[in-house]
Amino acid sequence: MLLGVLVLAGVAAGLAMYSEREEGGAPIRPVRAVNPVQVERTQVESVLGVKRSGKPRVVQAPQELPPAPAPEPPRKGPSDASTARAKAKAKAFNVRGLAAYRRGLHEDALGLYSQALAADPTYHWAHYNAACMLAIKGDVEAAIEHLKSWKEHSTKEVDVAKRVADDTDFEAIRDDPRMQSWLSSL
Repeated sequence: MLLGVLVLAGVAAGLAMYSEREEGGAPIRPVRAVNPVQVERTQVESVLGVKRSGKPRVVQAPQELPPAPAPEPPRKGPSDASTARAKAKAKAFNVRGLAAYRRGLHEDALGLYSQALAADPTYHWAHYNAACMLAIKGDVEAAIEHLKSWKEHSTKEVDVAKRVADDTDFEAIRDDPRMQSWLSSL
């Protein structure tokens, strides 16, 4: 509050240093510059556009400060910012993996999908794309595990059997008894 009064007093003092002028620009009555500490209440009231009645109010400082608020308990999980960074990093690795896949670099693509999953194990598209690469390699068990994770972490309901039937990446393992057994259990 004291700071606010001093700031207003400084504004009032700054206004008081200008002189009033006629329309032609010649000064008609110079205004005396004042020390900001000695600014009268009426000058401050004119700057604020309000008029206060009575004597200036003196505010007593409290004898004791109120107790500080209790600190927040530490968060157990990652912060929202670090989660967002992890998701962005996973998405970037996944996009790079897709680019490697399109160039026919399946091992590189699988490595990039693994990096995406290391950044964010819940990123469902990296699980699906890793399952595709593993299916191309013929690793049925690992492909099924990634398909399970894809289904678990997907943001919407997915029809895994239809996706496996339609995606050419699964041609090598589509008829494998382990894949058929797992698909029939869904």
